Amino acid sequence: MAEKYIIDLSEFNQVTDFAQVAKNVSLIIFRVGYRYSVDASIKYDAKYHEYLNAVKQYKIPFSFYFVSQATTDLE
Repeated sequence: MAEKYIIDLSEFNQVTDFAQVAKNVSLIIFRVGYRYSVDASIKYDAKYHEYLNAVKQYKIPFSFYFVSQATTDLE
């Protein structure tokens, strides 16, 4: 059996061929979003919706994460 991998995706590391990815990975984790430190707003990762559609289309198991950041000493 061929070895498969778990990969982490965000707007900073992009995929162009999910059919090929589906053959070589057992799980994709991707960033849903993050908290922007300048104004404490919540932002979606620029590739979130594209990646979500692709993993569903190619039936690739997936999980996701959100990058949080404190903006005050109390947080």
